[in-house]
Amino acid sequence: MSVKKLIGQRFDRLVVIDEYKKDKWAMCRCRCDCGTVKDIRRYSLLSGNTTSCGCIRRGDLTGRRFGRLIALEYAGQQGRKTLWRCRCDCGKEVIVQRASLISGNTKSCGCAVDPSKMLADCIDGTRLGAIRHHHRSDNTSGVTGVSWNKRRSKWEAYIRFQGKQIHLGLYDKIEDAAKARARAEEDYFQKFLQEHEKPEA
Repeated sequence: MSVKKLIGQRFDRLVVIDEYKKDKWAMCRCRCDCGTVKDIRRYSLLSGNTTSCGCIRRGDLTGRRFGRLIALEYAGQQGRKTLWRCRCDCGKEVIVQRASLISGNTKSCGCAVDPSKMLADCIDGTRLGAIRHHHRSDNTSGVTGVSWNKRRSKWEAYIRFQGKQIHLGLYDKIEDAAKARARAEEDYFQKFLQEHEKPEA
C-alpha cells in the first residue's frame, strides 16, 4: 500500500518540500515560516509533536511588557533578526525587533517620543537619513517590511512612514509581499526625498 505524499502540505509553521528515507525512518525536509529548512521525522509532523524548526521556543516574549508595549506574538524573521508583533498602550500594533525590546531601545509605537529628542533630519516623524539608506534583504529568510501573519496564514507587507505603520496587504507568496513593499518604498520614500532633500551643490 502506497503512503500518501506530504510534499506541499502545511503542518502549523512547517511546509514539506521533500521526502526521503534515512535508515528506518521516513523523513520530511521542511521549510519553516521563519525561512529555516530542517529535516524532521514524518511521524513527528503527523502526530503534531513538531510544529516549527524550533524558532518559536527561542525566547518566547508573549505577554511580556516592554515600556508601553506588550508582546503579542512572534512575527517572523528579518534576516537574522527576530520580529515580534506588539500592542502599544495607545492601542496601535507595531512590528518590533526582539533585540530592541530586550535592550529597551524601543518602548512604544512612537507615540511617546520626546519632540526635544528628535534628530535634525527628522521631518514629520520621518528621518531622511533612515529612508535614504534603508536596508532591504530580499531572500527567503526575510524581507524588510514583510512578516508572516500567523492568524491569517499569509505574508503581510507593511511600511513605516511619518510615525505610522501602513498595512500593504496580505499575500500567499513572500515574493508578492516583497513587491508590494518595494512599490510602497517608491511611493512613500522616493517622493518624500524628492520633496524635502536639498539638491547637492
